[in-house]
Order: sequence, then C-alpha cells, then structure tokens
Amino acid sequence: MFNIDNNKDKVRKVIFGIRIRFLGLLSLVMVIIISIFTAIMFMNQRNLLENEKYRKAETLTRILSGPAKFYLDKNIMTTKKELRIKYDTIKRESTNFKAYNSDIVNIILTDDQGRVRYSTKKLRLGKKYLTPYIEKCLKQEEEKLLLYDFSNEIKDKRTKEIIRKEYRAITYPIFLQKGNVVRLLKDFKQYYQKYHDSDITTRKRIYRILWKRYK
Repeated sequence: MFNIDNNKDKVRKVIFGIRIRFLGLLSLVMVIIISIFTAIMFMNQRNLLENEKYRKAETLTRILSGPAKFYLDKNIMTTKKELRIKYDTIKRESTNFKAYNSDIVNIILTDDQGRVRYSTKKLRLGKKYLTPYIEKCLKQEEEKLLLYDFSNEIKDKRTKEIIRKEYRAITYPIFLQKGNVVRLLKDFKQYYQKYHDSDITTRKRIYRILWKRYK
C-alpha cells in the first residue's frame, strides 16, 4: 500500500524544479543572443560612422585640392593677389568644415618638404611638420586618400592625469602640375643631353632660353 497524495506532491516538485532550470537556461541563451546582436549592431554603427567621416574627409580634400594645388604650384608669373585669394579659400573651407565637425582636431597643408603652409591650429608657417602620417603621404605615388591610426598621451589640465587618445589621420597628396620645379625638370630632360651634344652656337642659344626663363 502507498499514499497517492504524497507521490503527487513529489511529482509536482520535480516538474517545478525542471521548469525553473529550463527557464534559467533559456534566459541565459537569450542574453547571449541579445549580446551578440548588440555587438554586431555596435560594430555596424561604428563602421557607418567611420565611413561617413571618410566620405566627409574625401569631400573636403576634393574641395581643397584645387586651390591648394594652385597655391603650392606657383611660378614666377603667379601674383601675390592670386595666392592670397587661394589662401583665403583654403582657410574659409577648412574653418567651416572644422566648425561643423567637432571631432576634427586639425586640418593642415604642407608643401613637398613637409613645411607648414596652412593649419587650423597655431603651427608656425614654414616650419617642418614631418609626422609619420605626413611622411607616409609625401612618399605616395598616386593621388588617393590614405588612413593612418595612432595614439597620443595627453595630460588633463584639470585632473593632471595622463589620458591616451586614439586618432585617425586622413591624408591626400597633391602632385605639382606646373611651377618652376616641374618646368625645370622638363627642361632638364629636354635640353641636358642636347646641350652637351651640340656645338657652341646651339649651347649659347639653349643657355639664353634658360636664362630668360629662370634668370
């Protein structure tokens, strides 16, 4: 003989215990799935933001490349007024872009030696600013955007703590199309061998051409 009611109580307790474990396992699985989806969404959002910044930087370089090329690619005939107009254009576009993009730290224009020709920060004009990303940009052989990630340690003025900040530099090289240097190189290729292979009369004629052009 046995007591049916007691056995029913035991069965109910076992079922209740299994149900709690199942719900706990299901909750854990759901938390893992949600965490994975959250991580994927975060990465997608981050990629979208980075792509947006990249496109904005690309737009800025397209806007600045024209006046910057003219400003850097000067020759004897380029007037101070023309240079000032292009410099003001560079300054206006850079300042406006920086004002509407708070994450932009600095916009800088250098010549082919890395000397500063314009900067939204207070960098001395004419001083070499050969950071690793500028050096890398100057070695490029084609006009395209280049990304360079780096970090800097900055001292907080209020707490005096050292903070490491991550940065991304986006660079774009400008190839000279005219100007004294480019013209001189073309003339060197054209006249050098001809000068040494010619008679004295032709040499004098070549010399007069180059003297009149470059003085």
